[in-house]
Amino acid sequence: MKKNGFILYAQQYESVKHLSLEDKGRLFDAIFQYHIEDTTPDDLPPVIAMALSFIKTAMDIDSEKYSRRIEANRENGKQGGRPPKNPIEPKKPNGLNGNQKNPIEPKKGDTVTDTVTDTDLLSDSAESTIYPFSKFWDDYDKKVGKVKTQKKWDKISNGDKLKIRDHIPKYKASQPDKQFRKNPEVYLNNESWNDEIINAKTKNNEPEPKQYKQY
Repeated sequence: MKKNGFILYAQQYESVKHLSLEDKGRLFDAIFQYHIEDTTPDDLPPVIAMALSFIKTAMDIDSEKYSRRIEANRENGKQGGRPPKNPIEPKKPNGLNGNQKNPIEPKKGDTVTDTVTDTDLLSDSAESTIYPFSKFWDDYDKKVGKVKTQKKWDKISNGDKLKIRDHIPKYKASQPDKQFRKNPEVYLNNESWNDEIINAKTKNNEPEPKQYKQY
């Protein structure tokens, strides 16, 4: 089931703030088209298409979470309402016992609707725009092969993007001279953020001493 609306996040402004007002208008129109028709314009300039790709990722995550929440609500409805987190055996009404012929009718379960608030979606989908390509490009600081690197970046999962964000400072510390640093496209293709950081020398440019176990 498609939502009646969609969410835009403050973090997404990072990738669109330098667009002209005209380009921002075209981007806004493309966002509505994608939400309503699941299509995007074919004639978007590359800079607008790039910004749209970040926003589409967040919208897709929102839609997926919305669908899961709806399905969970429906399953709860089949069972008489949303189950309590810590169910306990209900007490019998005063004056009644197990042989009561006409027990008091139990309350009906909560009415289940297809309503999911935007607040429910905020925490997970905001992750998709926490670390955009422009930030990665500046952080990595070896600006070679931007177009190919960005195409590869768009295919990387949000979880890996956050790992990359945390890995880059350590990798740069081990390779402070950027000429010896991998080109950013190679870094992404090799999934180098999963590699162990090995500092071969100490600050005095001498091999680190071996560590011996004490018995």
